[in-house]
Amino acid sequence: MRVAQRPSGRVLGLLMGTMLAFARPTGAAEPVCLPENVALAQPAAVETDGGGVGGNAVVYLDSSVSMQGFVRLDHGEQALYVDTVLGLRQVLEQVAGETAFNSFGTGIQPLNPTELIAPTHPEFYVCNQINKSGCDTRLDMVLDAVAASDDNTLSIVATDLFLSDRDLVGSTFGTMRNSLQRVMRGGKSIGVMAITAAFNGVVYDLPGKKTKYAFQGKRPFFLLIIGDDDRRILKVEKLLEKQLLTDVSPERYRFALFTLHPAYPVTASAPLHLEPGSAIVRTERLPKGPSELPVLVLRKGADRLTSREPLAALQKPFTAPLGDFKLSDSLWMYSDSPVCPTGTWLPWQQRVVTAGADAGDLVVSLNPAALRYLPARKFLLRAKISAASTSKSEQLTGWLHDWGFSGDQVDKVLKQKPDMFPVLNLGQLGDSLQSIIDDEFKPVTVADFLLAFRKDE
Repeated sequence: MRVAQRPSGRVLGLLMGTMLAFARPTGAAEPVCLPENVALAQPAAVETDGGGVGGNAVVYLDSSVSMQGFVRLDHGEQALYVDTVLGLRQVLEQVAGETAFNSFGTGIQPLNPTELIAPTHPEFYVCNQINKSGCDTRLDMVLDAVAASDDNTLSIVATDLFLSDRDLVGSTFGTMRNSLQRVMRGGKSIGVMAITAAFNGVVYDLPGKKTKYAFQGKRPFFLLIIGDDDRRILKVEKLLEKQLLTDVSPERYRFALFTLHPAYPVTASAPLHLEPGSAIVRTERLPKGPSELPVLVLRKGADRLTSREPLAALQKPFTAPLGDFKLSDSLWMYSDSPVCPTGTWLPWQQRVVTAGADAGDLVVSLNPAALRYLPARKFLLRAKISAASTSKSEQLTGWLHDWGFSGDQVDKVLKQKPDMFPVLNLGQLGDSLQSIIDDEFKPVTVADFLLAFRKDE
């Protein structure tokens, strides 16, 4: 009798492979295999409109007597501050579910929305010598309330932001810098919008012998837009421009966003796009790779293999420039192995890439000299770039100094009789905000690139 022999492991493997090949539907995609912890996904479109309506808004209107000149105007003058106060409710309806209004001076008082006409009259801004209501601007008290608000609250503070030396030094709540730091440490960002408006009143709290100055002309008022979602802050700024400032020259208003999170979040790797040129001979499909990641076949001896991306595209508008970029890179060689990913992608210990900032761009470059030592195999490169700091930008925040003056310049300002009266210690306030960002900023990934390539044979 003839005894059947057991098939060998090699024969069984061939049989199983044949069966799987016939079992796979025609045209079925080959499973994607990338190195461990590497995922390619096209980044979602960045939303800068703040999304839909949600959360609450709280408005704080400065009722101190220093604001009176913005509403006591000659007939025919545009009351831009009045228009802004009355228009805030409509703007915030497009961002928040409910809006509460308060007035503040020496203390904070609730203001019924039906009473919003009151802040448009000079009588609203009176210094009461008995209870001192309207005599002081306790911005530190407002910032403390904002810092204690929940994550879904968007706060708007309307004020002249005219900070005396005493205001900078602070009160029982601490220095003005400490008040701002508490807000930002709580996860909130501060948008500073300045709008130049007609003014006919008295400028108070001047340092020196002359503490008051009657002035008729232009003065900036400010909207501090504070919340934990930078998109909502930017949406409010855009709505204010579109709905309230369409007839106002762009030279008459400014905006800056002070945030500890200026970079757009990076959640997935994206293909690295080299600048077009003769360095790329052709493209090939990456085995077991996504279609969005072709293999670039590089010409031998190529000396220019560079990718450039504007730094401005990596971060939110109106924020301080990112800087001190650091590169973390990994390189793998492809091996045709059924074991994924450990058998397919073999780590290769060689640095072939550099990254840094140049002329307003993030520049990623392959090192031609290093490429020469690579075998003619398929490689996958990952380049993660992080920013370790932000830097001061004259273009972004220089206006805070241009529109302000310090206490030792008061005589010069009064002697010049300017058309626009500048704001006391405004530059110092901007420096305080920037110093908080410098102290609290944490390194953040700003780009994560993948590049599949091989040298032309």
